[in-house]
Amino acid sequence: MKGRVSTTKIILSLLDDALRLHRDPMTSLLEEMGKTARAAQVALTRLEKKGQIKKVNQKEGVFFSLTDEGRAQIPDNPHRLKRKERRWDGRWYLVSFDIPEKNRRMRNLFRRYLVSLGCGRMQKSLWISPYNRSRRIQSMINEMGLEKYVETFSAQHLGRSDSKTLASWIWKLEELNERYSEFIDHYNPLLSRLKREASTKGQEIGLLHLKRRIEKDLAQILRNDPQLPNNLLPSDWRGEKAYQLFEEYYSLILKRIEPRRKK
Repeated sequence: MKGRVSTTKIILSLLDDALRLHRDPMTSLLEEMGKTARAAQVALTRLEKKGQIKKVNQKEGVFFSLTDEGRAQIPDNPHRLKRKERRWDGRWYLVSFDIPEKNRRMRNLFRRYLVSLGCGRMQKSLWISPYNRSRRIQSMINEMGLEKYVETFSAQHLGRSDSKTLASWIWKLEELNERYSEFIDHYNPLLSRLKREASTKGQEIGLLHLKRRIEKDLAQILRNDPQLPNNLLPSDWRGEKAYQLFEEYYSLILKRIEPRRKK
C-alpha cells in the first residue's frame, strides 16, 4: 500500500541508541502497527544478516539492539546530527574552487559535501566556516581527484561588519531561528500535556509515533544548522532551547514505554 512504512524501517526506528528491546514485546508492537509476526521475524533476520542489528541471548529471553551500521540507516536522529563542537579561534576558513562544467557532477557532489560540514556560501564558488575542516576537505579533494581545482585558506575578517553580522548573512540565521521558534511553539504545549499524563498507562504506539515525528521535525532544522560557535549566534538564539525541548520529550517518552523496555 502506498505510504506504508516498511517493517525494517520501523524496527530500526524502535531500536534507536537508547533502546534495547526484547523480541516478544517488539513483535507485539509491530503487530499493533499492522505488521504480522511472520513479517517481523523476516525483517529481524534480514537486518541481522546485514549487520544492522545484533541479537543477544539472555536468561530473560532474546534482545535486539542497533549496531553502528544500523544506526547509520536512521536519517532522523537529532542525537547524531547535533555537533558538540562550539569553540572558535577567531579565524575563518575558506574553500575556493573553479571546477569545470565538464565535471559538473563532481562539482555538485563537492558542494554538497561542504554543506554537510556546515560550510556557508559567500559567493558562488567561495565557501566559509569558523571551524578548521581542512583535513577532511583535503581528504575529499584527493578522493575526488579535484586537486587542480580547489584551494583552502585561513583568514581574518577585516570588513566593516562584525563577525556576528557576517555569520547571520551567510547562514540566514534569522530564518533558521524562526524555524526553531516554530518548533518550540508547536511542541511546548504538547509537552505540558504529556507531563500531566505521565502516570497514564498504555498508549505506547502513539508515543513512539510522536517520538519519531519530533525527531523528524528537529532533524530537518538541524540539517540546515551549521551549529556555529556561541559567540557568532544571535543573542535570542532558540536552537539550544529547541534541542532541550526534544531531550525532555525523549526522556519522558522512554520512561512512559518502560514496561516495553529492558535495560
